Amino acid sequence: MKYHRTSLLLALAVLVSVASLAPAESVTFKQKGAGLIASCPAYEAEIAEDGCMTSLKVGGAEFLNAVIGGSRGVYFYQTGIARLSAPKRTGNAITAQCDTSEIKYEFTPTGMVWTATNKSNAANILFIILDSGVRVMRNDKGELLRAPVTAEAAVSEWFCGASRLKITGSNRLWGPFYGLQVWQCDLAVGEARQITIELGPIAKEDAAKVAELMKPKVFSEPPITLLSPRAYQVFQRATKSSGTVYVAGRTKLEADAVQARVVGTATFGTIDPKWVAIPLTGRSFSGVLPAGAGGWYKVDVRAMKGDKELSAMSVENVGVGEVFVGAGQSNSTNCGEAQLQTASKKVATFDGAVWRIADDPQPGCHDGSGGGSFWPSFGDEMYARFKVPIGVAVTGHGGTSVSAWQPGGELFNWMETRILVLGRNGFRGVMWHQGESDVAMTSDMYFEQMVTMIVGSKERAGWDFPWFVAQVSYLNPQAQTFASTRDAQKRLWDEGFALEGPDTDKLGGDNRDGGGAGIHFSAKGLKEHGRVWAEKVGGWLNGILKD
Repeated sequence: MKYHRTSLLLALAVLVSVASLAPAESVTFKQKGAGLIASCPAYEAEIAEDGCMTSLKVGGAEFLNAVIGGSRGVYFYQTGIARLSAPKRTGNAITAQCDTSEIKYEFTPTGMVWTATNKSNAANILFIILDSGVRVMRNDKGELLRAPVTAEAAVSEWFCGASRLKITGSNRLWGPFYGLQVWQCDLAVGEARQITIELGPIAKEDAAKVAELMKPKVFSEPPITLLSPRAYQVFQRATKSSGTVYVAGRTKLEADAVQARVVGTATFGTIDPKWVAIPLTGRSFSGVLPAGAGGWYKVDVRAMKGDKELSAMSVENVGVGEVFVGAGQSNSTNCGEAQLQTASKKVATFDGAVWRIADDPQPGCHDGSGGGSFWPSFGDEMYARFKVPIGVAVTGHGGTSVSAWQPGGELFNWMETRILVLGRNGFRGVMWHQGESDVAMTSDMYFEQMVTMIVGSKERAGWDFPWFVAQVSYLNPQAQTFASTRDAQKRLWDEGFALEGPDTDKLGGDNRDGGGAGIHFSAKGLKEHGRVWAEKVGGWLNGILKD
């Protein structure tokens, strides 16, 4: 009896052991340099020597891009791409980490479970950059759409070739990033997020629809293609009362002239509703229309053949007013406790391609943050002062040091691209809010790096534009000011490298999030932040506006 009992226990132990090892037997691992490759019949995943997943092939179709725009496929990003330790395998799992981030990839024959952990004391982001072949997705409503898409979603399903990839655990989907789709997971301080990956072939019921959506779009050129102006675009005025609206595009018609006009009532100056000829070369046209400061206006464009109108189109909500570029760290982006909306609806935001009303979150921030900002409040305060539309182009990234914004780096180039798109005299100035990350830096070093960035931005753009620099060092109620950054910021004003921005260290108490305990702003604080910025910028602007 004892023998039979022992045999039975041994048999059960073997069965349990075999069952637990079944997934491991189905997923094999091999070394590739300092990296690892996990493979099974359904997929193959490569973890590079820096801990990033740089390739994920499902049924032979590649889902990740680890080349374009500095991408590493699957990677953490704070002030830059985190370089993790070489991957280590324990059973069916691979782990890689650094001081700020850790990821554990667990593999099964039909998918994966990742655990992404933020080990730092600041916000952290896990990105997935999907490859160019991923052109169709299913959203959380079950709709099949062409990618790239922009949406807030926790679950998404992606299609490439005859394969699919379902990912759970995101905060935001956005793109295009160099033409590619971005999946984003925002990790709070100390957060560990579980991300599940399901994969396999496309379901039969989806195959036809996905194939149809993957077909190249057949482009049918309209009679008039208008590239500028865009709806809600704000053009920087030249004087208090006047400016111009840039008109550009092309026509497929056999036209011998293109005409345009601005329609509306100016706040300052006048609007001449007469048609004005826009120079036409071949099928392309471009030129400027004089316009009084104000808006919103309607811009009409028409193609002519002699005295005959061949076709016409209009763009609504075009302004001539004040435009500003925003840069810096989290309090310049969308990290506030509440999302704000513009009350005046005369504030627009520009992400580098599209203009829209500047309700939070602001598009175009490098960190892709999705909370609240001071920009709607700033714009409303400026509109109340000057009665012209206000445009903002926000480029910042949370948690960044000034060292990460030096010429030639990714953040500098991100900001500079917006500056170059707006063009010479296309904006009033740059508004810089940053310093919290650099309170341990020496004042001289902070000053030198700020000067290098400011001068470099003007050299790259080819013209001299103002920088407004805030006085910033606040960390929490117990650490409200640091002389290191504050002295350097004041020195920038005193030596003429920048104009004086607000002292935001004074905005403590219930102006801060977390009941006053945080580094970011509450809803009240965001409004006050916008007001003090408008007070500084508006005061300077009043002194220089001339007719």
